[in-house]
Amino acid sequence: MLIEHVFVTTLEKDQAFALAAEMLHRSGFLATASGPDALNAECGGRAPGNPSRCPQRVHLVFDRGRVTVAAGITLRNGSDKVKPLHKQMMLSLVDGFDELLVKQVDIDRALAGWRVVHDEIARRRRRITRVSIGCLSLLLALVAACIVFVWIELS
Repeated sequence: MLIEHVFVTTLEKDQAFALAAEMLHRSGFLATASGPDALNAECGGRAPGNPSRCPQRVHLVFDRGRVTVAAGITLRNGSDKVKPLHKQMMLSLVDGFDELLVKQVDIDRALAGWRVVHDEIARRRRRITRVSIGCLSLLLALVAACIVFVWIELS
């Protein structure tokens, strides 16, 4: 999935790239310059099934005040089904760049939407873990009860 957004900033290139690189760093991305007017960043790729850890890439191009941001996420297992969390993650990141470089809000405020999405992902992961542990515990208790019942019947 790829999202591209173009906007105009009044910031100078060096200042805009410094702010963008800091925002990417705080988001967990590793940013590198890919030419005099471009910035690339990558993040993720470690935990299967967790949308916040899917491989993500960001590419920023600065052209005399016009900034083009392309943000993409590579889905797991070659899937082409974009989930709402995937879309929210990329949109919140692109919106954060717009707020940071156009409205010139501070980085923490620009990342607020990004953090909300990541908090939601973490909340869902905790819930899935709790439900899985509960089901496993119930299954183990059922197996133990069957073993005890058979043992009592055989004695």
